[in-house]
Amino acid sequence: MPTWLIVFLFALGAVALFVVGMSLTLMIKGHNIDSEISTNKNMQRLGIKCAVHETREATAAPAAPTRIRPRGVRATARPATSKRPGTRNSPGCERAETPANPPIMTRQPESPKTFVWRICSAHVIAYFTAGIFALLFLDYKTHFSSESLALLMRPVSSPWVALGPGLQIFRGVLIALALLPVRGFLYGKNGFLKLAWLVLGLSFISTIGPTPGSFDGYIYTILPVQYHLGGIPEAVLYTALFAGILAFWHKSGKRYVTTLSIVLVAVIVLFSVMGFLGAAQVE
Repeated sequence: MPTWLIVFLFALGAVALFVVGMSLTLMIKGHNIDSEISTNKNMQRLGIKCAVHETREATAAPAAPTRIRPRGVRATARPATSKRPGTRNSPGCERAETPANPPIMTRQPESPKTFVWRICSAHVIAYFTAGIFALLFLDYKTHFSSESLALLMRPVSSPWVALGPGLQIFRGVLIALALLPVRGFLYGKNGFLKLAWLVLGLSFISTIGPTPGSFDGYIYTILPVQYHLGGIPEAVLYTALFAGILAFWHKSGKRYVTTLSIVLVAVIVLFSVMGFLGAAQVE
């Protein structure tokens, strides 16, 4: 394998792990990591303050001496003054004071065409990343050529195996069409976490046929147990990436995410076609 391809795959894996971490935070907590000192409760509990707030405290004018009021003179009420940003009610950092219970802003469901593309591209990217991970770290080349799987699986050197990631576009469309009529649950509480469990449960654990790693696979196949358990890391990685990408995409709604998805899918399809042509020439 060329050195540049190894470097590219490791960089892709690092980005994938970062996306998984951010996506799990977004799916479980419902928001991104809060790095603002003025709103992060843990920082406030530890007494951490921003530089603006500390500077204002250090340069604050000393308290005025207490004046003794002559007998018989009434005290006059001082006019109420608004507090500056950086006081106790507004912890500084030049942020506007927010209400205690701000309204929850939810995005509207995307159009059917946008939904189909998001599902399709998220599936292709997650499938390709999980497949590269399995090929490099789970030794699929050896497993596929073993006596137990040789009659069931194509070798990794097959042109069709190389073309597989590119063909996942059509499978992604099928997944999107299956989810389109029931997509409403995605926009509720923990919707994408539910999607992850649904995908893992129906596509890996409880499949219709006795596939390796599935419930029926343990019953009806004579494959050794290690072949059933060996696919779990790939399945979990794919599920986390698939649901995480969709959750991040829906929460952000940024145009650059769509552009990035188009570029990544195009690169994956290009690599897939090049691998198919190269493997076909070798055969």
